Amino acid sequence: MTAGDWPGIPELLDRLEDRELRLLSWGVVDGFLSQTDVELAIEEQLAADVRSGERELHTVEAYLDALIDRCLLWRVPAPTPRYRTRLGETLRLLRLLRQLWPPRDESVPYWWRNSAPLVADYRLRVAPRRYPRRSVAVDDAVEMLKDVPAWNSELVDLFARIVRGSKLADFQVRATRSVLGALSNPRASARIVTAGTGSGKTLAFYLPALLDIAATIGEQRVGPHTIALYPRNELLRDQAREALKTVTRLWVVGDVEGRPIRIGVLYGDTPWDATGIVSNRWSRWQAHGKGLECPYFSCPDDSCMGKLVWSERDMRRGNEQLGCVKCGYTTAPGSIALTRTSMVEDPPDILFTSTEMLSQQATSHKLGRMLGWRGWNGTRLLLLDEVHTYVGVHGAQVALMLRRWRHANRRGRSMSPVMVGLSATLRNAGEFFSDLTGVDRSNVEVIAPEENELLPISREYGIVLRGDPVSGTSLLSTTIQTLMLLGRCLDLRPGIFGSVGFAFTDNLDVVNRLYDNLRDAEGALASGRARGKALAELRKPESPQSTARYQDGQSWDLPSRLRRMDRPLQVARTSSQDVGVDVMADIVTATSSLEVGFNDPRVGLVVQHKAPRDQASFLQRRGRAGRQLEMRPITVVVLSDYGRDRVSYQTYERLLDPEIDARSLPVANRFVVKMQATHSLLDWLADRTGRDARALLSPPTTGASDGGVSEVTDLLSRLVDDVDTQRDLAEHLRWALVLSEDEVQAALWEEPRSVMLSVVPTALRRLESRWHALPGDADPGAMARTPLPEFMTQSMFAPLNTPDVELVLPAPVSDTTPALPILQTLREAVPGRVSRRYGYANAKARTWLPVPRDGDRLELTTFVERGHSLGWWATDDGQSCRVVRPLAIRLEEPPPNVADTSNSYPVWKSFFDFDVASLVAVDVPTPSAWTRFVETCGFGLHAAGNPLTVRRMTVGSDGELLLTDGTRKPIHVRYTHDGSPAALGYELDVDAMVISGQLVRDREALIPGFAGSPEWRTLAFKRRVIEDPRLDDIANVFQRQWLCEVVLNAFVSAGLKGEDPQDITRELATGRWADQLADFLSMAYRTDDVSDSQSGPARVLADLQTLSKHPTVREVVEEHVGLLASETLESSTADLLDRVFVDTLGNAVLAAVEEWFPDADERDLTVDVELNEDTHSYRIIASETAPGGLGHVEALHRRYVSDPRKFWDTVARMCSPTEAEDVDLAMRSVVSQIQGGNTPIADAVHRFRNAEEIVQMDDALSDLLRSWEQVNGPPGHLFVSTLATRLLRPGSTHQIDRVLSDIVNAWIESEMLLGVEIDSRAILFHAVRGTLGVELAPLSSDAVYSLLWLRGHQARNAQLEHWHPFRDNVVVERLVLFLAIQESVVSIDVRDSGWQEDFVSAVQERGRVELTAPYMERRMLAECMRQALITPLESSGLRIYARLVSIRQTNGFMHAQFTIAETQQ
Repeated sequence: MTAGDWPGIPELLDRLEDRELRLLSWGVVDGFLSQTDVELAIEEQLAADVRSGERELHTVEAYLDALIDRCLLWRVPAPTPRYRTRLGETLRLLRLLRQLWPPRDESVPYWWRNSAPLVADYRLRVAPRRYPRRSVAVDDAVEMLKDVPAWNSELVDLFARIVRGSKLADFQVRATRSVLGALSNPRASARIVTAGTGSGKTLAFYLPALLDIAATIGEQRVGPHTIALYPRNELLRDQAREALKTVTRLWVVGDVEGRPIRIGVLYGDTPWDATGIVSNRWSRWQAHGKGLECPYFSCPDDSCMGKLVWSERDMRRGNEQLGCVKCGYTTAPGSIALTRTSMVEDPPDILFTSTEMLSQQATSHKLGRMLGWRGWNGTRLLLLDEVHTYVGVHGAQVALMLRRWRHANRRGRSMSPVMVGLSATLRNAGEFFSDLTGVDRSNVEVIAPEENELLPISREYGIVLRGDPVSGTSLLSTTIQTLMLLGRCLDLRPGIFGSVGFAFTDNLDVVNRLYDNLRDAEGALASGRARGKALAELRKPESPQSTARYQDGQSWDLPSRLRRMDRPLQVARTSSQDVGVDVMADIVTATSSLEVGFNDPRVGLVVQHKAPRDQASFLQRRGRAGRQLEMRPITVVVLSDYGRDRVSYQTYERLLDPEIDARSLPVANRFVVKMQATHSLLDWLADRTGRDARALLSPPTTGASDGGVSEVTDLLSRLVDDVDTQRDLAEHLRWALVLSEDEVQAALWEEPRSVMLSVVPTALRRLESRWHALPGDADPGAMARTPLPEFMTQSMFAPLNTPDVELVLPAPVSDTTPALPILQTLREAVPGRVSRRYGYANAKARTWLPVPRDGDRLELTTFVERGHSLGWWATDDGQSCRVVRPLAIRLEEPPPNVADTSNSYPVWKSFFDFDVASLVAVDVPTPSAWTRFVETCGFGLHAAGNPLTVRRMTVGSDGELLLTDGTRKPIHVRYTHDGSPAALGYELDVDAMVISGQLVRDREALIPGFAGSPEWRTLAFKRRVIEDPRLDDIANVFQRQWLCEVVLNAFVSAGLKGEDPQDITRELATGRWADQLADFLSMAYRTDDVSDSQSGPARVLADLQTLSKHPTVREVVEEHVGLLASETLESSTADLLDRVFVDTLGNAVLAAVEEWFPDADERDLTVDVELNEDTHSYRIIASETAPGGLGHVEALHRRYVSDPRKFWDTVARMCSPTEAEDVDLAMRSVVSQIQGGNTPIADAVHRFRNAEEIVQMDDALSDLLRSWEQVNGPPGHLFVSTLATRLLRPGSTHQIDRVLSDIVNAWIESEMLLGVEIDSRAILFHAVRGTLGVELAPLSSDAVYSLLWLRGHQARNAQLEHWHPFRDNVVVERLVLFLAIQESVVSIDVRDSGWQEDFVSAVQERGRVELTAPYMERRMLAECMRQALITPLESSGLRIYARLVSIRQTNGFMHAQFTIAETQQ
């Protein structure tokens, strides 16, 4: 919808949404707008229309009808007029999403309530879209540019033709002036233009580029005037097409002998010549009639978008010209260079290529000269688009490559090309671009719109969904249902909400599963789980029970009104495996390949599955939606409750309102420097010999000429022995890479992977042996088209642990040979694991490593095609095995009877090799509680010459083979080589932090009271059962967890009858624990029909009933059930308690590092724990996952030594009470106050429930929150959202409040009585059975369950949960660490008269103290805090002062913690 006859509708929609946002932003989704609310908003808009003086005036009724007709306002099915905006209704349906499957009988009342809820909570941000004001007319711009050197009437005319009467933004004119000015300056200079997506950055570059091309049209060049570098091929192609549109419009430039501006595209699909295409060498050029379709250009007419074809006749004539098969458009003669040969012979004015292509052609005879690697080529401008995407190791590689290019290009010329960057908003744009380009910061200018130049235009919506952690569904299910709904809430044809959605994820296996499963959900797969029927049909309004379903959010009336329920959504996919975008699709699933470059004006929705790995990348993904300024794009992020997802959810503002943080490039990273020094070695060889060194040092192809080998071999031989030649190479490295003398010598001589001691000898050996490996061994460098893969990554995108592993795929899947990094390979290629990573050709394409048909031994030679031996490594059980570093692995297609869900995991062994004495030792704060169990802390760093060597190997796999008939078979595969134990593995030198210590033998003194607590009793029982090896091959982890819940439920059931806990455990040990299994499972799944053989609960029940009769299962359960009442729990679980303590400490350390460095990817760091059960000594190693140092640990070391106590304070904060625990306490308090009545909170709740209009709801909610804040402090969002969804939903009554209050009180009392933690499902089971003494009427069991909130272990440990790639038995419990360090913290109430003396004494003795006061006395606390900070303390004869380290508010109290600022650390 465009403005048309209704220019006031966008403003009116803003007014209506603003009224709703007062509730929506707090999680209240069942609010509504009354007729009065809507009419008042329309009247306000009518007044604004009158003031504008330019708009046609409408009536209130006409406006209302227009909003409803466009589905911008939705009338709620109700007796009285009630409304929601499209945003409000969509958010309600999102919040109430369930995983619906076709029921056996849709007439069963409330059948959908048996389905799992998918969304636990959400965050919302609605904000105006701000874009630079376009107010500079052509004449005014010309006036601003008149002082530019060489400015003349021809350029004025060209400028006007480029702009075509449109107005420009001020920053575009400033950028044009700045770039043109830099081109006349001989000094190396750079310009970076930063602005939001869609602001006009691209025009800000191409304006000066085209003007300078015209001004220098007569100059002789051997290369392009402008090289435009792009990080993604999709973006490259898109921008090349935009350039084609522009040059088509301009046609010719120049003076007398005018000619078209010539453009070229150079990347993998660009052929050498027409002959290569005709012989079908280039598969991307597909036959089309009597010609071939160009893969990187489509018709420049946006209304056509037809295919451009190179006709056979033109190919034969050597005429590089394209024609549109749809509209007849033909490119101007000479305007495009289609082949590499053409580019060399007649260089284009603008060359579109990638940083990767520029790097790979560094020593090429033909392309190298054209690109500027062989000296000055006439290039005046080099563009780097999407600068903010060049981060981390990849960014550092690009930065050093550009230094090499500038060094090569400026030989023989004093003029240096002007480097221009385009970027989204970047905090330190100038410094970053200086690091990237190597141009001195003083010569880098940043051009960006000023704040006063930005105007609000339309709106954008950001929604973060948190998947329900207790629903038992996968997060992918939440994403699929989200796409099913939101794809149907867009406009049918492009309007202000768009009509197409993109779904992004960062994993190929996941994107393929998302694509196939979403297509299945849309009925595209006849044999799928949805049985060829779109699951959305279950939400059709015309289906039975529509009224009840609508109230529960399971009738999609709004999508039906949008005519989106009439057909399934069309689903497409774009990834590195299948490029291009299906323009007919409603939803496109994609990886990073689509995040930049595809500008579809129809896209109005972007959904991100799981937390994005990089903010800059995510910013690009968000920018795919809302390319038209009047649109209102929606961004949705679907997160789990664990790991980085949890952190992202807690800091959702960074997702929804991002500014890319200040970032630096690790250009000094030793490993990156050595890789680029290897590149530079090849540059030097090519320059000194005139030979293509990259080609010569790549494995030769059949029939390839070996010309030039002798020259390169001779030079390398001289380099080994001749000091002058070594000096020549060192000088080249110094200038090409801009290194210091020390850095040059380190690159040349310091191992590992030094140029002189490793690279040169390896290159010589391969050249002299003509690539023949030693007998019985494989050459790790024999990777096609890849020179020296042990020392250079295959591409600059590749991770550091090279070389990659090639995966040989079975013929039915693909005839390609993809490659993966070694760690990813060892997780992907696992015996028994079925993967759809390469299932892009069709939904049935799958791969795996087969399990042995007989026995459990798998010979490496049966699937490792190439590899090299790392020798014999000893395992932790004293055995040794031969370790092979694979270079190529052959995958197979699983048999048809193996299910997709068949899975197994690698069995990892890890070892660290380092000298403790060589670590850079750092202090542990003293005095502090940490010194009770932390003895030493140190760092192993490349920068200090003492990195740690980490060796990781997988000796096989464990898992479960699932067959399509439901059969399950355990998998235990172990590798062998020539009959001896073997493993696949690798070794790296990494930076790491090492913490060691000794656990206190007196655990009660360390963690008082915990060993006998309900928390530990419950956790210890579960872990003993889950980890008992006797259950291997009998019950999987999922089943073991259910067995634990069944036993705990039986224990609680007996305890609520008044039986003694000791007697209960003895009785359960006789088998009684399984008596209530079916009833409990029925309640846990909240279904009355657990006997349905097709349902998930029925299958679980059958499996558990079988297991409950298994003698080994009974033996294990009945042995460990005694822990639930054991009086010697500490001694019987001492080993587990020690492990949990060390695991928790390790995870807290990792969480602290991640908080200090939030930009670190979760894959960059990992933590390993070593615990000696005999000596109780431990070691925690937090290490980087890539060799050479990523800079995180090195930066951690610098920050740590400046203030050790600050780091350990952060670790302490990681094990403090969580927000979920605070919500638990707060909800209990609110429920108690509401039930008690006669309180401000109870009164506010009553008024909210009885409100007739949204204003009344808003006032009541404001009063409620104000009343809470006066006593308890500002409420958190999670608390308000939890409160709204439990107590403020429509239909809430005082009777329901009573039920909730009674259940929660009984829950707490039962846990205290029985000494165990009780799961919410168990408490619901006993509430329904009446054993809690609570009357549930008028609520159903499902309704009761929906009122309960997260409590217990999950609530306590959410922020300590991390994914551990090398261990599956990590167990954390924040209380063990919290109690160990909290015991030493003295808490002082500032209301006590002697607080100051107590403060001085405690902080001097303990090093840490906490001042507390009720929230209502916060002013008193603030004054005491000021006094504490200026109170002198004595320490070892020094006068020191305390330092404030944290302030937190919880349970109505404020807590301010202080530590010693200056003392021994």
